[in-house]
Amino acid sequence: MARTAGEKLGSLAIPLFVLAILTGVLAGAGVGAVFGLFLAIPIAADPEVPGVGSPGSWAMIPILYGIPVGGFAALVPAVGALAGLYVHAGKVPFPSARDQSLAAGVGAGATSALAAGAALFLMDANVPAVLAVGIAFSLVSFLGTYLVAGRFLRYKAARETMEGARDPAERNDGVID
Repeated sequence: MARTAGEKLGSLAIPLFVLAILTGVLAGAGVGAVFGLFLAIPIAADPEVPGVGSPGSWAMIPILYGIPVGGFAALVPAVGALAGLYVHAGKVPFPSARDQSLAAGVGAGATSALAAGAALFLMDANVPAVLAVGIAFSLVSFLGTYLVAGRFLRYKAARETMEGARDPAERNDGVID
């Protein structure tokens, strides 16, 4: 039976965390840009506010905060995705890339929901607000991990197929005959 790209789970750990951090950084920058827009519009409407620089400089502050926060927050779904892949590998011996990406997404969503539940008990916050943020974080984690992991696993499977299909005699390793 053909081996799948994610069958060697040890080789997926580092790329999975790198992709998670990059995705988190991009998501944090995107959310920061949206919040920066909401901050820049009132400042641009009233330029007489004392001590305020240009609206563009104030719009950059949420982006600069969103980059590290998004990168750090992406570690929670990354741990869940890796756990989901390990659990799935124990149950299904030769999973497809779609099944693996679904397992990674479910693991990421479940870990994000657990983190939101822990935040509910650890923080003295508004319960509906924490639940709404937790549900949104869990759904975004599931969808983002499902899409990114699926794309990465399909890329890795295609790359391994191409490497296995080439004949070693045809391969150019830089050795001159």
